[in-house]
Amino acid sequence: MQRLWIYIVLFAVAGFLGFQVYKVDQNRRTLTDEFDKMKAQANNLAAENQKLQQNIDYFSDPYNLEKELRSKFNYRLPWENLIIIVPKQR
Repeated sequence: MQRLWIYIVLFAVAGFLGFQVYKVDQNRRTLTDEFDKMKAQANNLAAENQKLQQNIDYFSDPYNLEKELRSKFNYRLPWENLIIIVPKQR
């Protein structure tokens, strides 16, 4: 009879430990998934940061800034004239 109680206690302890291992594994999987998502987000932010830094470097040059201003807003200086060249029709 005493052996039966020992087996029951050992079985209960093993079940409890197995359940705890299962919970720890579930937490590990969840944390791994969250880590992968955050790593991907960090990579995206790093790429965006690099693109923004390239834009800052590009627009730091006054010539490039003026070129973009002219192309996007059709800007011209008061003394400049606009010439439209139409190709010949065939």
